[in-house]
Amino acid sequence: MEYRNDRSFPKYTISVVSEMTGVPVHTIRQYEQQGLIRPARTTGKTRRYSDEDVEMIMQIADLARKGINYPGIREVLRIRKEHTSNHPDKPNKQSA
Repeated sequence: MEYRNDRSFPKYTISVVSEMTGVPVHTIRQYEQQGLIRPARTTGKTRRYSDEDVEMIMQIADLARKGINYPGIREVLRIRKEHTSNHPDKPNKQSA
């Protein structure tokens, strides 16, 4: 199985992700409770995070540091996802 180059493969525990990102474990759990991230689960219910999840956590933390609340972050992420799915090869253009 060639998972080492698969950015969506869940391989990190929550404590490792916390160390990697500087985001406290309880905050990562809040992100999940708020529906901002969805980590994979092992058969024993342990959370596992992929490289894509780690990037998402860093984006969420950055938005939170800027004072955006969870519903606002959810909307920003939705718009970003919509934009990239509609225009995958175009730069992000925002209107005022």
